[in-house]
Amino acid sequence: MNECLPALMDKLEEGVIVYRERIVYANRAACEISGYTADELALKPVIDLVSSEHKDIAAEAFERRLKGDSFTENYDCLRITTSRGEFRIVKAYSCPIEYKGKPAGMVSFRDITKEVEREKELEDTRDLFEILTNNSYSAIYIYTDTYIFANPEYLEITGYTLEELKKLAPYDLIHESQRDEVRINVRKRLNGERFSQKYHERHLIRKDGKERIVRVATNTIKYKGEYAGLGSAIDITDLVELQNHLEERVHEESRKRLKQEQLMIQQSKLAELGEMLGSISHQWKQPLNALGMMIQDLQVTGEESSELDRDYLDWICTNSLEQISYMNDTITDFNNFLRPSKTPSSFSMEDALWPTIKIFQPQARKSNIKLNIRCTVGNHDENIESKDHGLDYLLNASDLEIDCSKCISRNLRLFGYRNEFMQVLLNIFNNAREAVSERFRNSPGSGEILVNISINEDFAHMEIADNGGGIPEDKLDKVFDPFYTTKENGTGFGLYMVKSIVENNMGGSLEVSNRGKGAVFSLSVPLANHVVAST
Repeated sequence: MNECLPALMDKLEEGVIVYRERIVYANRAACEISGYTADELALKPVIDLVSSEHKDIAAEAFERRLKGDSFTENYDCLRITTSRGEFRIVKAYSCPIEYKGKPAGMVSFRDITKEVEREKELEDTRDLFEILTNNSYSAIYIYTDTYIFANPEYLEITGYTLEELKKLAPYDLIHESQRDEVRINVRKRLNGERFSQKYHERHLIRKDGKERIVRVATNTIKYKGEYAGLGSAIDITDLVELQNHLEERVHEESRKRLKQEQLMIQQSKLAELGEMLGSISHQWKQPLNALGMMIQDLQVTGEESSELDRDYLDWICTNSLEQISYMNDTITDFNNFLRPSKTPSSFSMEDALWPTIKIFQPQARKSNIKLNIRCTVGNHDENIESKDHGLDYLLNASDLEIDCSKCISRNLRLFGYRNEFMQVLLNIFNNAREAVSERFRNSPGSGEILVNISINEDFAHMEIADNGGGIPEDKLDKVFDPFYTTKENGTGFGLYMVKSIVENNMGGSLEVSNRGKGAVFSLSVPLANHVVAST
């Protein structure tokens, strides 16, 4: 049996050393752990294997055993020095024995260096995790079926203690409107499912019953071999309330701005009311004269004949009604122009352009200015008769040229405020008229305003050009500024409002430049729908 003992000892994973003054036996594991051979160990006192910080304690214990003291001792972390000068950490057990009839000591030990290093790494990781989570501004928590961890920030948001949370599931804290969704997601995550969408806004109910809005990011992790959820949350309640308040403020300010713009537009219209009344008188003069002449002719005919001809009476009635209808249309155009636009709608270019020309034309005629309208929209061969526009009187005027041979503007629809768009056109027309009148004050009849209409993709374009000499280059970038005016009695609101209507209210653009003999206002507004063939 004694012959088999060394072979059995060499099979052990633990190192075994027997010693008196020197080591008298070392098994295979003891040699591997220490790095010495059995012959090298036989020349050493056992205390030489112990590192300096543990030598004093170990030396006293080893000496007591050699004196026959029967105590035993365990060492959880004893450091030894190997043959290469490296340190190994061992867990040791020592006890007194009798070897060959004399007192001796035996030490059995196991190398736990890697275990200690791993434990140290885990301890460092735990310390780092504790530092990060305890000092994080984000609320961090881990859960399985219930919470298993929550940092101070999460405890602050929820109002619960960690022990209280360990009895609750994550969805127990969620508002009932979102609870079922969160419960399903928790189940899926605990089954190992991962989600592409990581961020959610959740309504969390605190312990005190108050509601907080949190932005949550959650990942699926492994914890102790099982799937778990790792979440972080930020309380955004104050931010959401601030955003809602700002949105309300923005909407309120937008309503105020729109109301102010509407008032300014109306003021701008009223400021031109004097000239508009002059336009009405000019437009009514000819039909009134025609009515007067027909009444006089009717009176003369009645005196000369005892019986009026039926065809003659029909002619008198028809022409009189046409003149009255024209006058009524004129008043309707002015009423529409002066009426504030309240809601945006779809309207045709024709419905805005022709009434504006009817209002403006008498002023242009008074200033001896020729007005040319050119439309390059489409390729329509049908000539549009004058009665389609209700412009019999204007189309027959020598100072107005309208090319309608290719025009399908009746199907060219814009979206916005029709009356405001009329204000845009009239304001630009009047600015052009004033520039032309000033330049050709001593040569009347030379002034001209040209209007070109076209479309490009989803926008309608209009250029209003004049030969009034243009705008000084140093003033071009200021003409749309509020309160800026070059007129003696100007308000500086006209062109500012024009640009605001086009760009802010209709989503278009308005630019001005000098070209040829005058200024060119380039106007673009989005189409309400694509131009279709006339039916």
